[in-house]
Amino acid sequence: MHDTYCSLPFREVTINNGDVLQPCCQNYSHQILINESFEKSFNTGQLEKVRKQMLAGEIVNGCDQCYREEVAGIESMRQRSVKKYGNVENIEIHAIQIQFDNLCNLKCRMCSSANSHLLYDDELKILGKPISPKKFVASTTHNDIDKTHLKEIKLFGGEPLISPRAQEFVKDMVLSNEISKVVVSTYTNGTVLPTDYILEAFKKCRFLDLNVSIDGVGHLNEYIRGKSDFNEIVKNLKFYSSLIDSRPKQSTTIGISTVVNVYNVNKLKELDQFITKEFSQFELEKKFLSYPEFLRISCLPKEYKNIIKHAVQDYPEVLQFLNKDDNNYFEEFIFYNNSVDKLTGHSLKDVNLELAEYIENYKSKKEISNQHVRKFYPVIDLRSSND
Repeated sequence: MHDTYCSLPFREVTINNGDVLQPCCQNYSHQILINESFEKSFNTGQLEKVRKQMLAGEIVNGCDQCYREEVAGIESMRQRSVKKYGNVENIEIHAIQIQFDNLCNLKCRMCSSANSHLLYDDELKILGKPISPKKFVASTTHNDIDKTHLKEIKLFGGEPLISPRAQEFVKDMVLSNEISKVVVSTYTNGTVLPTDYILEAFKKCRFLDLNVSIDGVGHLNEYIRGKSDFNEIVKNLKFYSSLIDSRPKQSTTIGISTVVNVYNVNKLKELDQFITKEFSQFELEKKFLSYPEFLRISCLPKEYKNIIKHAVQDYPEVLQFLNKDDNNYFEEFIFYNNSVDKLTGHSLKDVNLELAEYIENYKSKKEISNQHVRKFYPVIDLRSSND
């Protein structure tokens, strides 16, 4: 099969806030509002066009993150999907990934109001206009999906563990014991614990794949993931460790997922050493941030890349991605970071002195406005058609 082919549009459903379908969680170029039936929206229109392009070996707009990773020698989500499902051409839903809403308890610096309602007012002050058209956005059509062949459910947010809609979605599956037949996958920021039906789903599902998103040790994580409490996260990690012991053997994977970005690329070893020492049973996963581009490590100035190379020598994939030729958006990063620091009263010097000192000595070559920075975020259009 062609190297632009991906199994995900044939086997998985991705529903984002506002009942917006996408080919996958990384492709924002084909957003389809489910304004008719789910079946028609999923099987025809833009997604049908994407499938045909993939089968014909054509480059698909919006798939650049996978293409970029593959050029850098990093296994992409596209490649992992082919390993998982094979080269399939028929449509059969085996997994559904649902972003139930943008309800969240944190203000992560690499996030937007599309995924955290708490960022809505901040974006109005920093960017002049919020990224999300509405402060609160939710999905409602996921209950219309045919679950006949369903093998996996992926719960996303916001923070899915505080979402009433996520609770409601798994409720029927728990009560009917259908949950025992499926894999449950989710990402959580680690600041809250599962309750009620989500907790029961975690205990009773066939396989649990849980990822806790942590981007640094102590104050660095609290700086990147605003409003988080690292001590609370550590306490919750101990609960998840006990969850492994309470489930059948070989039926649980709990990972620490780190979004590698400008803020933490020179601090990765500290986090790995902490997790290895305190929670050796957890797997370590690193994901490369692609958007907004001014937080992407490949978009750093070459001079700073050379300064921090020493910190990533033990991470070949990180070094390879860091060294990739890319646009320099450091002025945009400085504007955004200073704006957030001013709003929150935090200081980069307290958590990453090396980066802060480089910013102080950096000679900017262009003026940046909030409208300019806002252009780096995907356009969220709740009126998207399926033409």
